[in-house]
Amino acid sequence: MSKIFFMIIALFCLGFTQTKDDFEFKILNKSLKKGDSIFFCLKNNTKESYCFLIDTSFSCVEYPEYYYKDSFFSPKIELYDKDNTLVNELIFTNNGTVNFSKEEKSKEIYKILGINQNKCGEQKLVTIKPNETLHFRMPLSFVNYLDNSTFKYFVLNGSTFDLQLNYLQKEKFIKEKVSKNKQDSLASIGINFFNGQLKSNKVKLKISFEEYNIALKKLKNVVN
Repeated sequence: MSKIFFMIIALFCLGFTQTKDDFEFKILNKSLKKGDSIFFCLKNNTKESYCFLIDTSFSCVEYPEYYYKDSFFSPKIELYDKDNTLVNELIFTNNGTVNFSKEEKSKEIYKILGINQNKCGEQKLVTIKPNETLHFRMPLSFVNYLDNSTFKYFVLNGSTFDLQLNYLQKEKFIKEKVSKNKQDSLASIGINFFNGQLKSNKVKLKISFEEYNIALKKLKNVVN
């Protein structure tokens, strides 16, 4: 996986009402294919400053999904098929751990699946000022690791999809991850936490699902 670049930071509010026009959350790519990075921006159209938590390595899209799935995930990838149905994701657990340095052929599997095997980075508190636009780059990942032997992957049965980014931050997550003193300190200087969900525009993704499924099958056999 190429090194992920965090370009600029940004966003959001707790206990404050936003409308769909308060933020522009936009994918900048015209289309996507395997090996691409997703470039996106966030613009604050309000007169307030906002903050949010994010793993700036973009390695933890859900943190962790089994506990915070209803209150937080970093911008995560969602795929929609030709019928505009959300593509399912499944979780697979190996008896051992995946080792991509073990065999040269694993590098091609890595490339096809866009595997994100980075460990979760430190959650950082970032802010966006009124009328500010911030830009990000994140990997196009179809497989993400939940731990050393467990990964989650998309179930693909076609070659063309619409890709959308989804960001969620709710009050429960903020209360558990940010101290009351920190919340009060930010509030005292007029910075609020976002409490809600943002969804980006959709862009076309083209991928060979035959190649993807063969690589996925091989991935399940690459263990120590």
